[in-house]
Amino acid sequence: MMIPAMALSQYTSKLTGGWTTGTNWVGDVSPPLTGGTKLNNDATIASSTVITLSNSLEVQSGATLTIGGELIITGNITFKNGCTILVETGGVLRIQSSGTNANNSTDVTVNGQLIVDDDFEAGGGSTIEGVGEVTISGTSSGGGTIFGDATGCTGCSFSGGGSLPITLIYFGAEEDDLTVCLNWIVASQINNNYFTIYKSKDGYEWEDVVDIGGHGTTNITMSYKWVDNYVEYGVVYYKLRQTDYDGEYEEFLPIAVTIQDPNNRKEIISTINVTGQEINPQTKGLIINIYSDGSAEKKYNDE
Repeated sequence: MMIPAMALSQYTSKLTGGWTTGTNWVGDVSPPLTGGTKLNNDATIASSTVITLSNSLEVQSGATLTIGGELIITGNITFKNGCTILVETGGVLRIQSSGTNANNSTDVTVNGQLIVDDDFEAGGGSTIEGVGEVTISGTSSGGGTIFGDATGCTGCSFSGGGSLPITLIYFGAEEDDLTVCLNWIVASQINNNYFTIYKSKDGYEWEDVVDIGGHGTTNITMSYKWVDNYVEYGVVYYKLRQTDYDGEYEEFLPIAVTIQDPNNRKEIISTINVTGQEINPQTKGLIINIYSDGSAEKKYNDE
């Protein structure tokens, strides 16, 4: 007698890739989504993987979603009353549209990062607990709370009850003649042992390339710098991890740098505004750069 392949009720990712690709999951079966969006089973995003769901997601009552790695939802997300959500330390849940924590949904814990690119509604009686961070680019609303705080702000962040090991105020990179200079600025540090720089060619597979010592506990703003002398043409990704003396760590979102071949380097030939009028490249606000290869890039000048 043939045993059905869909006998699993607990699903754990093993590779980076799309949600619906079975081979990205232990047992080679992806977590089924009723109607394409409803999760009724337990699912875990392992710490070494990045899973992308090109749809919305509704986590139903009785289902548990655990995120140790990174889960990207291109649509909306809804945490139904009775579901369990756990974003572990170092885990990232990124919602590229809007989110909702349903009325009286009280088992949502964020110890890593919840990032919502649009609006978020905290339903009446709902709570989000933990020691991580929730960042909402749109408007937060509703009668629920996030880390005990009321909603009602736009473009805001909520921090959990635990003190974050560092306060990172800048992490950036600049390319200069086939080298990349990484800079980061930290406003405060608590028990900070060291930083680790990770590097990737595709944003999925990472290798640690250098450890740089931290400064323990201090409220003095400090700057750090590291130069990567081993780069190739194309896009290269970097991310920063901070590790405490007790081994706990915090990881920050990656950044990308494009290393251009000098023989194919494009140049800005014109700068226009959104109405198509040519303007000074130093004009403040939204500008559009037109390049010699015919491509265009939007940029926001705030200096």
